[in-house]
Amino acid sequence: MTDQPKTDNPYVRPGESVHVLVPLNVKVKPGFHSSSMLLDRSATFVLTADLIQAQRDRFGKLADWLLLLGDDDAQIARFGEVWTRPGPAPADLRRWVVGDASWRDERAKARAAAWAQPDPVERDRRLRKVNETFGPDIPLDGTLQYRNGSERAAAEQERQFARDRASGAR
Repeated sequence: MTDQPKTDNPYVRPGESVHVLVPLNVKVKPGFHSSSMLLDRSATFVLTADLIQAQRDRFGKLADWLLLLGDDDAQIARFGEVWTRPGPAPADLRRWVVGDASWRDERAKARAAAWAQPDPVERDRRLRKVNETFGPDIPLDGTLQYRNGSERAAAEQERQFARDRASGAR
């Protein structure tokens, strides 16, 4: 594809670098069966004309993650968090966020390496470093209660009936 994709966003141009702050699936070329790349947090990639064109839907609208590139407030309003930023990833941007699966994996690897130290003083120092870097472990034991939509609606309806009875409305 040789023609330049049209967009008002100054960051959406071939040759511009973008880094991601959440895992993101990006189509590489236009087309229904085209391949894509799954990017982890802190990954940096370069926009190409094909990649930009591939982010358009069948009506020609650019995907929101690319349309809102460079506007953190708009991304928070749309997604609840910032997904992408222009430019390469900062050197201190970690690949993980506390509590996610990659954080748990990296923390477990660092703890295993610390426990592998034969010297107890060095082992203790490394374990403290793990806690400084990753923070305390988040326990996985706990009870989660799942309710589907109809159960939630029934519970809300029951709460509304109770409020109405308390106020004398029914």
